[in-house]
Amino acid sequence: MVAEQNPISRAGKKLAKRLMRRVRRPEEPTPIVVRERVEVKKLVFAGDEPQGPMSLSDLDRLSLFGRFALPPLARMSLEDQGRYVDSLLAVQRMRALGLDPESFEFPEANVRLIYNEVHERTASLGAESRQVEFDGATTGELSRFLKAHAGDTVHVASPMLTLDKTIVVPAQTSLYGHGVRLVAGPEPVEKAIVLNEVTDVVVSGFHIVDCCDYPLYVKRSQRFVVEDNHIERCRAKAICIMGENKHFVLRDNRISHTRNGAILLHGVVERGVVEQNVLDHVGGTGNFSGGIVFSALDIENIDTAYNPWRRHDLTSRVEAPHDLVITRNVIRDGASNGLYSHAGYCNYIVGNVIERNNKEGMCLDFGTCGTYVAHNIIHANGGRFHMDAQQLKDDYIQDFGVLADGSSPAKVPGISLDNAAYNIIYQNEVSQNSGTGIKMVRASVRNVILCNEVTSNNVGQNHRFHFYGIELSTDLRPDYEPNEVRELDFAPCFENIVARNTISGTHFSGVFLGQDAYINDVFDNVIGEAGIPVECLSEKLNSIVNNMIL
Repeated sequence: MVAEQNPISRAGKKLAKRLMRRVRRPEEPTPIVVRERVEVKKLVFAGDEPQGPMSLSDLDRLSLFGRFALPPLARMSLEDQGRYVDSLLAVQRMRALGLDPESFEFPEANVRLIYNEVHERTASLGAESRQVEFDGATTGELSRFLKAHAGDTVHVASPMLTLDKTIVVPAQTSLYGHGVRLVAGPEPVEKAIVLNEVTDVVVSGFHIVDCCDYPLYVKRSQRFVVEDNHIERCRAKAICIMGENKHFVLRDNRISHTRNGAILLHGVVERGVVEQNVLDHVGGTGNFSGGIVFSALDIENIDTAYNPWRRHDLTSRVEAPHDLVITRNVIRDGASNGLYSHAGYCNYIVGNVIERNNKEGMCLDFGTCGTYVAHNIIHANGGRFHMDAQQLKDDYIQDFGVLADGSSPAKVPGISLDNAAYNIIYQNEVSQNSGTGIKMVRASVRNVILCNEVTSNNVGQNHRFHFYGIELSTDLRPDYEPNEVRELDFAPCFENIVARNTISGTHFSGVFLGQDAYINDVFDNVIGEAGIPVECLSEKLNSIVNNMIL
């Protein structure tokens, strides 16, 4: 089902003006080009120098919807929209945020505009400041030295520092550790390095090993760079960005064997770049213990990352991480999700490798909207191994028991969209995940699943469950007590587009549509080897046309 092409939207005109060029949709869609598998750094921004400004190509300036001649996202009659869609919390939240869905048509241009803006604001931090050297033995000495040299660039000459006090970095100060190792002191210290309401700061080159809860903790700061740090075996989360933060870079950090998450972006965290970090063996099984986490929970205490979960109306989640570029990271072997988005919006997750994580490779949850997920490798996630009784209960899967290998039979997908709206999943390699490759569930609406390579998922098929290449699930029964459910809808999937994907391998079904799914378009997909190419349990209208079955 291909709709007639409409004139470019008002939002599109506005963005095109910023790009200094008015564009029109082409008469014919751009042919699909099959990508070769290449190294992660080459998956995105081909021809651009890493850590430098990105040029905009002619293709970036074209609407993604126009290039592929996609139908409009809102395809129901006005009467049906009022009946099925307008009341959904994720859609109401879009309105509360003031987002125009048509502004999502230029995702690659938005990636480059944000990346270039952040680069411009942070590239020259500390370039003209005085250079000084510190050669003391403890972090307490270093903190006092920094206070006396605020505004300078401080180079640590010591090979090792004892963590006896938190290092507080003043504004307009650059701190280069040059590989200095921080080790535990005689008394426990909660935070190793803190940026508190500062601007124009660099922290680089620290090796922080098993000596604190939070190695790097940032609160309400702007224009800062955290790069080239190595964090091992911290007792909580490695890098926490808390509250209102803007124009920052987290780059080239290596984080391993944490006890409860790696990178947390919590609050109104915006206009940031998280790139070229390697996160492995991230501990903690909860959703907020993932490798990279966006959180829109209320912050009751900005000095702790453990703010309590409270039932809330999803439409009130407007203070959330947004306009972030997450690119060229490797997230592997974690106990939870590779990346988890709690109500994040307008974020760009591009060119990452996410593999062998125990839960979803990526979960877009609780009203996540306007997110662009492209050119990622999502591989071998979702096994749910080695979970104890409490962890199974916390995930509401204790009634399913465990398999002979100790894992839960309730496997999870490579990419999950849960109460999510207007997200674009484009040209990802999604392979050998235990559950479904790409799954939409619980009132996911108006998402686009386009040109992905979905290969040999359903690895975790067992006597209780089987899984699919791409799934539009229907979950009408709440996990929680009914009187507690206010933040989620439990409904079918509506008005999603699944187009031009290549789906191969031993999926139970190539594409699955659940009960009462309505006005979803499944077209131009190539589906091979699945037991059932397209399985539809809905008696309502869905368009399933022009798919090639091999």
